[in-house]
Amino acid sequence: MAPRKKIKLSLMVNDIWAGMTNPELMDKHHLSEGQLNRVFKHLVDSGTLTFDQIYERQLNTRLPRFYVPFRLPICDPTNFRIKGLVRDVSESGVRVASRTSDIARSTVLLIQGGAIPKVKSIQFGVACRWFKAKGTRTEYYVIGFHITEILDEAKEDLRKLIGDIKARLEGEGR
Repeated sequence: MAPRKKIKLSLMVNDIWAGMTNPELMDKHHLSEGQLNRVFKHLVDSGTLTFDQIYERQLNTRLPRFYVPFRLPICDPTNFRIKGLVRDVSESGVRVASRTSDIARSTVLLIQGGAIPKVKSIQFGVACRWFKAKGTRTEYYVIGFHITEILDEAKEDLRKLIGDIKARLEGEGR
């Protein structure tokens, strides 16, 4: 019998929360489909993830994320002191950098568009999927959020923002 493959589950969970597809997970962690399903079963049995979380992520198609090449402030509209900067964005989520981890507890976020021409303020419901401490001199946090609720008008504004970001990136040759 071949020795069992060792997998660092914390890395696997981070990859799952980051939105990696099953083929991407299998490729990165050198797993067959059956092995990946056994890992999912272990994560559910241990209480790390729920069956619904695994099932839901398999239903969602992965949307492209775009790096934000300018300062784009974001905050919790219930407490404007809880704030950060959008690092990348898609129609299904945002990655935020913040000096405090408080923003990870937010359930609603507001992209503050007033300071940037043609960018409207956009509010949406979120769930924190992961966060990580970064920085050597000054500690800061990078937090991944999944957009759970967004009004149709705000979704259209988000699409326009993503289109503007994409056009800017293509103009810079990125």
